[in-house]
Amino acid sequence: MAKELALESDDKSSIITDGVRLGEFEFIAEMRLLRSANADVILEPRVSEVLAKLISTSGPVSRRELIDEIWGIMGSDEALTQAVSRLRREISDSTRPYKIIKTVPRYGYELDVPAQATNELEGQKPLNLPTNWLSKFLINRRTFLTGLVFGALITIGIVLTWALFHPTETYTYISQESSEENR
Repeated sequence: MAKELALESDDKSSIITDGVRLGEFEFIAEMRLLRSANADVILEPRVSEVLAKLISTSGPVSRRELIDEIWGIMGSDEALTQAVSRLRREISDSTRPYKIIKTVPRYGYELDVPAQATNELEGQKPLNLPTNWLSKFLINRRTFLTGLVFGALITIGIVLTWALFHPTETYTYISQESSEENR
């Protein structure tokens, strides 16, 4: 299901699910795809969420709102700054004065180009996205690695718990000769 983004327009209730045109770029939120005439780039999940939030909000968005909504309690100003920097680099807006993503001093960020809804991409080159299940799963490497580490830690915990509470029993072997001598 596509993420829905509200666009700034005369009709404030307009919702898009296909894509958004930002100047020479097109952003497709569901696939985290940023398309230009030169290349298609799959954005990192949180970088994509920052762009989606800037598109869906009319006017500036506070740093605190972006951090709370995208990172939650694990967020920081540095994480947001890095995400915006990566986003600016991808849309070729990395030199000052910024033309697409404007910094609002002591507040946050604002999208400084009009966002227009696009129809399904017709007549453009096909996407070169991964088709097998493992590649799709590995696109979000952080989730995969977190699950892998968590699974390994649980396995180690279970093995250690079993070893502590089920000690191996030791048996003493008594030969027949020694038992005859004891009688």
